[in-house]
Amino acid sequence: MVLLLHINLLHGLKATLSQDEKIMVRRRLELINKPAIKSFLTRYGDILDCVEINKQLAFDHPSLRNHSIQMKGNLKIPKQTNSIDRSLKILKPSHIVPKSMRCPRGTVPIKRIQEEDLAMEKFSSKISTSISSKSIKTQDDLPPGHQIATLVAFANNVGASGLINVWSPEVTNEQLSDTSVFVASDDGFVSNAISAGWAVNPYLYQNLTRLFGYWTDQNTKNWWLLYGNEQVGYWPKELFGTLSNGATRAGWGGEISSPSTEATPGMGSSHFPEEGYSKACIICKLKLVGQENFPNGTDLKLAQSKPDCYKAMYGGDVGGDFGHHMFVGGPPNCKF
Repeated sequence: MVLLLHINLLHGLKATLSQDEKIMVRRRLELINKPAIKSFLTRYGDILDCVEINKQLAFDHPSLRNHSIQMKGNLKIPKQTNSIDRSLKILKPSHIVPKSMRCPRGTVPIKRIQEEDLAMEKFSSKISTSISSKSIKTQDDLPPGHQIATLVAFANNVGASGLINVWSPEVTNEQLSDTSVFVASDDGFVSNAISAGWAVNPYLYQNLTRLFGYWTDQNTKNWWLLYGNEQVGYWPKELFGTLSNGATRAGWGGEISSPSTEATPGMGSSHFPEEGYSKACIICKLKLVGQENFPNGTDLKLAQSKPDCYKAMYGGDVGGDFGHHMFVGGPPNCKF
């Protein structure tokens, strides 16, 4: 997948903890942050620790105790994803982490978790995202305060792609607004999903962007993360149910969350899709990996929980820089 993604940075909100909670947080930090061979301080204020690859926190997960590390994915990336249009402004890896910040061979860079990060868990759980698992639900099935507008492709795939136009809608401390791409598969009543894009969420993130993508490695069934053409890492198949065999649907679109006591935030650019290329949030070059042709007809559906407020619109295939594309969004202050 190729798209623009938020950078995970704490916004700086302060959470108040009791003395007992502070003690528990410190104990958790000792378990989470593994010994570092080398460390760096980024310009965003994050500390990156170079941790031995086999000692990283991920392998504390019970399902990964006997996992064999895959050092390189055997990926068949479609040719059209190997290049990015020069007309598009894309962040390069060196814009995020300078070349001077490189970990020794055999180690991986991991953001050091601070007390503030764990403290925010106390509050951030109330603001959950639903675009991956709730993409085809009605308004009644969504968590309170959540609204979505998505284009969903019901087709087997091993990856999805889209270039997302990045905006910065205004939100309050208890709201979020995001636009993303997702892949999903169902295990009975439970959905396995991976979602990525940009988000404005004051509890957790600043509105900064990165380019990345993912595919399922057909041989190992792991889901890989790519930065441009660079293989960054993967989600092991052991963490998923049916999604380890590929996804059964994929989608593109937006989501907002807001307490009922506050005026709702905008979605996307805060303009409706019908306002077009110059104003609406656009997701272009939509593709599914593993499908020869892009879905159409009954395999392609809109999921809009409150279409009077937030809409998604498929724009078809116009070729050029846009290809298959869609628009998504809606203004703030919507009345439910």
